Amino acid sequence: MTAALNHQRQTRSAWIMLSPALILMMVILILPILIAFGLSFTDYGLGVKSVDFVGLENYERIFTRSTFKKMFTATVLYVIVVVPFSVGLGLGAALLIQSVQRGREFYKTIYFLPVMASLLAMAIVWEFMLHPTIGVLNETLQGGCDSAIIHGLLTGSWYGADPLASWYGDQCVNGFPLWLGDRDYALWTICFIGIWQSFGFNMVL
Repeated sequence: MTAALNHQRQTRSAWIMLSPALILMMVILILPILIAFGLSFTDYGLGVKSVDFVGLENYERIFTRSTFKKMFTATVLYVIVVVPFSVGLGLGAALLIQSVQRGREFYKTIYFLPVMASLLAMAIVWEFMLHPTIGVLNETLQGGCDSAIIHGLLTGSWYGADPLASWYGDQCVNGFPLWLGDRDYALWTICFIGIWQSFGFNMVL
């Protein structure tokens, strides 16, 4: 009887401790999803005074769009790339941090910062970093072009067996890509940002 009472008390205490987090998750995550799902069956829009039920009309409009297949493929590819890599990197980072004797909490904080950061702030930072003309990434890559061009012309390594050197040489001559605007790079750039933003959460788990 005593063991059963202790088990009930522990269970009750566990639910009491979990309840703030569960309520917060309901309010921030689950409730907005349910509201959005309900609104998807209406003609709701910003500034609209009246909302009418339209049934499956919105879904029919999405599925019949010419770009639906492309959007669906991009979403599936994003999930296939981001989920395994973020989980794998998170697990690897957790194992490395556990093996460190000093500065363990510091590394945990650094890796978890992208998860805690505001999505809007991170979007602005990444947009600035990847800007085609004033972005840090393209400026850094462009900075090495002078020496890269000379080395490439002398050795012919641009078009040799190294595809990365060949790509870099081509970009030095033709200009570096629009990382968020070029169809060949935009999705992979978004995948990289998604992995960077989420692997810290998987590390904590």
